[in-house]
Amino acid sequence: MTRPETVETTPIYDGCENSWAAGDFLDPGKSCTDEETQTRVVTCRRALDGSAVEDGLCDAEARPTATRLVADYDACGYEAVDWNTPVSGSTCSASTTKTSTAQCRRSDGTIVPAADCEKHGVTTSRTESGSDYSGCSSHWSPGAYADPGASCTSAETQTREVTCVRDLDGAVLADTSCDVDAKPSTTTQVADYSSCSYAAGGSPTLSDWTSHCSASATRTTTRACLRSDGTTVDAAECAKRDVILQTSETKAIYDQCSNSWVAADFVDPGASCTSAETQTRAVTCQRDLDHAVVADGLCVPADKPAGTRQVADYTSCDYAAGGTTTIGDWDSHCSADAKRTITRQCVRSDGTTVDATQCDDRGVQLQSSESGKIYDQCAYSWVKGAFIDPGASCTATETQTRAVTCQRDIDHEVVADKLCSPTVKPAGTQQVADYSNCSYSATSWTTTSYASSCSSSTTATQTAKCLRSEGTLVTDTECTSRGIALTRSVANQSNFAGCSYSRGSQTSSSWSSGCAASATNTVTYSCRRSDGATAASSECTSRGISLQTSSTGANYASCTYTMTDKGTGACSNGSKPHYWQCQRNQTGEYVYSGTYCGRENPTYEPC
Repeated sequence: MTRPETVETTPIYDGCENSWAAGDFLDPGKSCTDEETQTRVVTCRRALDGSAVEDGLCDAEARPTATRLVADYDACGYEAVDWNTPVSGSTCSASTTKTSTAQCRRSDGTIVPAADCEKHGVTTSRTESGSDYSGCSSHWSPGAYADPGASCTSAETQTREVTCVRDLDGAVLADTSCDVDAKPSTTTQVADYSSCSYAAGGSPTLSDWTSHCSASATRTTTRACLRSDGTTVDAAECAKRDVILQTSETKAIYDQCSNSWVAADFVDPGASCTSAETQTRAVTCQRDLDHAVVADGLCVPADKPAGTRQVADYTSCDYAAGGTTTIGDWDSHCSADAKRTITRQCVRSDGTTVDATQCDDRGVQLQSSESGKIYDQCAYSWVKGAFIDPGASCTATETQTRAVTCQRDIDHEVVADKLCSPTVKPAGTQQVADYSNCSYSATSWTTTSYASSCSSSTTATQTAKCLRSEGTLVTDTECTSRGIALTRSVANQSNFAGCSYSRGSQTSSSWSSGCAASATNTVTYSCRRSDGATAASSECTSRGISLQTSSTGANYASCTYTMTDKGTGACSNGSKPHYWQCQRNQTGEYVYSGTYCGRENPTYEPC
């Protein structure tokens, strides 16, 4: 007798395969960060039955990550910051618009495109109105010379006001706003004789005596017309003012008597300051006969001793700086502390310019120095800053700006742009491509092939182009490298390109006439596609497949008929025939009444 086998069943899993199973990442909620942490459950499961097992039974190096960092800006706020200096629409206007822009900052501190602020209702551009005269030009505006009043001079000084005015609106500005060196003169000299008086004067012209040896000789004296400013003018100026220029006199004349000159000693007038101090003495012409003093003309003029003499006498002179001022050139024409020397002449108190040593010996300074900022021969250069990246964007023409200033080479002070050459000014803006903030997507899907060439429900293979978010089509790798598929299979697509077509089942039949012995019967058929489906008629007719046939024959389907009673016949065997006639109304034919009029001919009735 054989002993039965015993069977033992025990679960054994040491040879089973195990693998990691990862759940979906969980969103912790809205935040404002580019590093939001999302977590998921990762377990080691037995391939046999999907049961969770110890993590050590799976490959530790192949374990999927249980956390990830993703960007989540749903809870962010936005604000406009770093407003730039307003830019005027015009630098010479009483009413211009100034525009300033700001950067858009997300609440996590990141500078983002201005559009992110605008779509959250935060503006990044503002304008204001006001005046800006910084670029205005100006000019000197001289007034009329003012007459100080009536005078008697060839050099009357008249003055006028010269102001600096703005070209835009004529507003009066400080003189420093115009070219000081080009300022018109404020004074002029003109002749004005309106208050002059006129009189006889100057050297008289004497006529000859009527007798040269008489106690009552007569002669005429003519004087010049003298204006009150000391100028001798035409005699008519006195005549029209009733000024008498001629007189006559009567006196004793002894000029033909013998006479002699008698001279006294010279007299010193005292201390003076002149190169021509006049000393005088009495010189008289005396008649030899009686030593009476007579007119000088009675003596020989050439023999007359001098009655005056001039000698230099500087004993009471003072000395001072004056006369012509000589201004030296600046020691530099490009310096904040240029110097030049101003030299005066040494003038004696009698008005004579003398040698400088006369002042030097008396401690009188003839030179002084002057300092000032002189930049009229400086060199200037354009200085450009670095271009500023406005932040990540998605464009081929991102505008970057930089500061470009005109600076004096000697001290790098920023000056007006006009001092530098405008033709070589570096650009303040540039446009560069920046695609760092772009997104990519598949677009323009196109079917390239079908699984079946004749089917109403087949799978189509489609390909797409790669579209960058600013609208540019780019190479496929821009999408595929980011995990964006550019090929796909689409089910339930129609493709009839490989189908053939033929005449299908009859769909209708029609006659050209409903009641005629000779009518045309037209039969219409459907268009059948090779996949068995009924297609549009045009699919057949466009391929030369006719869907209609015609035949000729009698058609009485729509005719009408009239039954005519033709009376009865003779009685036989208890019944008599009753005759009828059936006539087709449209053609007048007599036809079989049983078929067309619904009554047999003849019929029988009792008799």
